[in-house]
Amino acid sequence: MQRITGIVMILAAVVFLVSSAVYAADLPPVIKLGGQGVTSGAHADYGRQMIMGATLAIDEINAAGGGTGE
Repeated sequence: MQRITGIVMILAAVVFLVSSAVYAADLPPVIKLGGQGVTSGAHADYGRQMIMGATLAIDEINAAGGGTGE
């Protein structure tokens, strides 16, 4: 659980930093996230947990007004 929490926190920090850089450069606010994990086979549960954690972080950031840095 601590590993997933750490991954979510890192993703949230990356989203915040990237969005801050985008707004500072007057570029359109497009953020693309990627991840590396197994999503099929015997270890697919780990990949699903990563996806759910990232989705939760994204939803929380968007609910708070997005990663505007304000």
